[in-house]
Order: sequence, then structure tokens, then C-alpha cells
Amino acid sequence: MKVVILGSGGQIGAYLTEYLRNKGHDVTEFDVVNGEEQDLTKIPNTKLMHDIRLADFVFFLAFDVGDSRLLKK
Repeated sequence: MKVVILGSGGQIGAYLTEYLRNKGHDVTEFDVVNGEEQDLTKIPNTKLMHDIRLADFVFFLAFDVGDSRLLKK
């Protein structure tokens, strides 16, 4: 199965990525720690759209993609 993990660099995402790969799944990691081109706040993101279209399943584990700092005002 083709899986995309948004937030693959986090505590849960990293373990989930390893687990699914060990089970033989094709996992695509997507996390800002992998580079600015994987920043979910940058829209549009053609690579992300492409990866999601090819995926059978998407895990959304990303944190703070809506800029929660604005809520403190």
C-alpha cells in the first residue's frame, strides 16, 4: 500500500513511518524538518498534491500548520 505521512518527523510520525515500512508498505514522508519544500503552510505545493494523488492512505499528524501563534493576539 502507498502511504503518505504528513508530520513524519514527529514522535508519532517517526514511529509510524518505521512500523509501516517494516510491514512492507511504500511510505512517503512529508515534514518541514526534511526541508522547506515540505512545509505544509506553503500553498500550493505541487509535490504534496502529487504524492497524495498517488497514495492509498494519508496520515495527517502534522502540528501547527495553521500558525497558532496568531491565536495569542
